[in-house]
Amino acid sequence: MKKLLSVLLTLALALSLAVCAAAAKAPPLEEPGASRFQSFVSAASIPTAQSLTFTLPIVTGITAVWDGDTNALFDRWYGPYFNSENVTITVSFEEGGSELLTHWWDGGYDWFWEILYEYEEATGKVTFYYWDSNLRQAYVDTLKWGDYWNWQDVYAMLPQAVITVPANLREEHLKSLSKTALKLDETQKVPAQEYTIYTFTPEKDGLYYFYSRNYRNCDPYASLRDANFNYIASNDDRIDWNFGIIAELQAGKTYYLIVGGYYDYGETIDRFDVGVEMLSYSGTFGWLGVLLHGSWFRSYLIIRDNYFWFFESENSWSVNFLYNIQQLLYYWRDFLDSLRYR
Repeated sequence: MKKLLSVLLTLALALSLAVCAAAAKAPPLEEPGASRFQSFVSAASIPTAQSLTFTLPIVTGITAVWDGDTNALFDRWYGPYFNSENVTITVSFEEGGSELLTHWWDGGYDWFWEILYEYEEATGKVTFYYWDSNLRQAYVDTLKWGDYWNWQDVYAMLPQAVITVPANLREEHLKSLSKTALKLDETQKVPAQEYTIYTFTPEKDGLYYFYSRNYRNCDPYASLRDANFNYIASNDDRIDWNFGIIAELQAGKTYYLIVGGYYDYGETIDRFDVGVEMLSYSGTFGWLGVLLHGSWFRSYLIIRDNYFWFFESENSWSVNFLYNIQQLLYYWRDFLDSLRYR
């Protein structure tokens, strides 16, 4: 009986040692959802591959899928913006397998990767490119002494994918936004907490002045755009916290004034007035034009481009006075600089 018990104990001990040995040789389990783009895995978790150096995997291809939501591509009037929230990018690796990207860039001490894209408004074509430190080095290796960096050559060698969105998407989005008509020599109250788009169509060619007044608990700003929402001019503080934009406009064409304000987030009402008026020109006679205009003592004289202009309606004399002093100082500084560098 004792001999039989001894044999059984010996067999049990042998089996336990075999299980331990097999467990020691088994490969470690891969963490579910682990990313190939991690900086590096702790050496303690992989006894057979200890290293503090992260080697970026070789990416051989990408795919892109857009979710189809056009409104999500815009931030008010800015856009379209493509990112990981509206476009799904999947990369394929040289060693096999793929990964869906939850973000579009990462980097470390001597490596990086990112997703770039080009957007064609007229056709709606969006081309996505995968770019990383491996591909950068591969391109650098093709250059010879004296060669210039050429991004078109770089793009041609990058893994890429193409999606298509509706043509002229930005223009159609901007047309869909609500707008308010702005009339000459009239002011409207604007809540600083909101962004307001005004339309203005002048009846005459000339120089026009868009402005804010009577701000309360806020700092107004504005951006002037043409009929296609292309940038013309912008201003935050002309002299005080009110904005002022002077621009040459053409009769019959529609312009957009995008207005907003930095505010104090308090419980008080944050608002200001916005308006537009036309400037009259004194002519090419300089100071004589001021005299002939009968406006020597008029408080709303303004100097622009070395000529004298006048507000058609009354404006704050202090703002215009300070603005003209500022312009004269700019002209004097430019004159001194021109003498210095002759």
